[in-house]
Amino acid sequence: MARMIPAQIANDTGSAAEENLFRQFARQLPDDYTVLHSVGWLNRSRGESYQTGEADFVIVHPQRGVLVLEVKGGKIRGNTADREWESEDRNGLVHPIKNPIQQAQRSMYALQNKLKDNPGTTPFTYPVSRGVAFPDVLTTGQHFGTNFERSMLIDASNLNQLKPAVDRLFGPAAPATFLSGAAIDAIIELLATPVAVERLGLLGEVQQDDEVMLRLTESQYALFNYLRSTRQGAINGCAGSGKTMLAIEKARQLAEEGFEVLLTCYNKALAAWIREGVARQHSAAMKRITVLHYHDLARILTERAGVSLAGRFSEPGFWEETLPGLFADAIPGIDTRYDAIIADEGQDFATEWWFTLRELLRDPDTGVFYIFQDARQALYRDPEDLPVPVMTLELNDNCRNTTRVHELGVTYAMGDPKPEARGPRGRDVEHVAVSKHGPLPTVRQVLGRLIDQEGFSADQIVILTPASESRSVLASGTMLGNRRLTRGVRESANDIQVSTIHGFKGLESSVVILAEMDRIPPYVLRPERLCYVAITRARNHLIVIGALPEPQSGGVVTVA
Repeated sequence: MARMIPAQIANDTGSAAEENLFRQFARQLPDDYTVLHSVGWLNRSRGESYQTGEADFVIVHPQRGVLVLEVKGGKIRGNTADREWESEDRNGLVHPIKNPIQQAQRSMYALQNKLKDNPGTTPFTYPVSRGVAFPDVLTTGQHFGTNFERSMLIDASNLNQLKPAVDRLFGPAAPATFLSGAAIDAIIELLATPVAVERLGLLGEVQQDDEVMLRLTESQYALFNYLRSTRQGAINGCAGSGKTMLAIEKARQLAEEGFEVLLTCYNKALAAWIREGVARQHSAAMKRITVLHYHDLARILTERAGVSLAGRFSEPGFWEETLPGLFADAIPGIDTRYDAIIADEGQDFATEWWFTLRELLRDPDTGVFYIFQDARQALYRDPEDLPVPVMTLELNDNCRNTTRVHELGVTYAMGDPKPEARGPRGRDVEHVAVSKHGPLPTVRQVLGRLIDQEGFSADQIVILTPASESRSVLASGTMLGNRRLTRGVRESANDIQVSTIHGFKGLESSVVILAEMDRIPPYVLRPERLCYVAITRARNHLIVIGALPEPQSGGVVTVA
């Protein structure tokens, strides 16, 4: 039996012809054949003719090389006069299709280019062949044009003897092993890159919840294949849908393939978290990934162009308007360019900022450019025009939060469709009244219970508030028993992190204590979005001290 990747064909393939061939390949080809189904890849945009490649099947054999196979189902007709092709389905409906011969040819050349450019496959030489399959019809007597060789075709007459037909498409076998095990592993790694997800381990029922949510998050990566052959696009996704993890994984995959990648976002703390995670992977390819939040990127590159910013950081409008303008002016004098740019938190980027990012691509028109966003979490501005098309693909399954946390969060989620919960049930959200002496005694009591009685560690807990430190009683250095609140980096095991909701956007914690929600600043344009962001930071358990603003119909809240 052939080695099939994936082991089972997806339920949503949409092609009965591919499903039939998948089963027949698995049954008829010996175990020295590796069959990859529905693969795609991106070539670096450097004047190449074949920048994007995809194939219905790629078959690999140690003595025969690599075969790219294009499959067309139904009754196939090729009009050689005007080069139009049609497929007639079982209901008699006729559909125009792309020229399968040209598709197979282009995919073969694109894969040859990719194998020569990808660092993992460059040490090896791969003979690449191409073929087409019309498994639903007999083609005897049909003529498909002068550039069509019948030797490159599989049709219905070959289905009971697939191995000889596949070998014919490959061409003559080498007298000895041509592709080593390492060479085969390298092409599989390229075309079927596994998705690696890292999550922190937790305690007891929280540990069990995390294991369930980790599996669910990995299931979202089935959507990762959609990006394999798509160069530019915006992906919408709800809180907890895996947008950031997908962005990181895509950056890693591109870096492994030799792309110089910029991974950017709005939030400074999120950028630091991503950068730390990338550095932990200890791979030479990770050096091809630059992680910077947008304003840090703009500052560094603008100063690199010789523009002095000293003494200007506190100017009104500097970060939102002045710096992006200086950055745009400086770009022509900056040598730094990237093969791919991936932006997280795209809902918080101003329209003018996209111009500066696009100009950092080596090829702004065909370079790889992905934007991950969620309009429900837009805290600084309403989402505006994007420089790339919005994909029909939408990540609407919340795999971060337990169902109980999700149910509260979704009451503040604007727009349709509403996010769906895919996590375990989890604990009920706790609502704790504020002490008559204020929030601090209540926070101290809750922390004592979580750590001393329930066994949580301080680094599993985050306190979130809408108030800046100057407007909050939750100030750095405040001692609650033997525990110290900090708005910066935790320096000891007893430190408890406190953050504004804005500052923690994009991040998550096992336990979130939400306090001072009666102190939402008046400049917050959309309080319901702030509530949605705050609630969905809690991966496993949420404790609300005091009252939340009341959600109204349509996701709008009333702030007292």
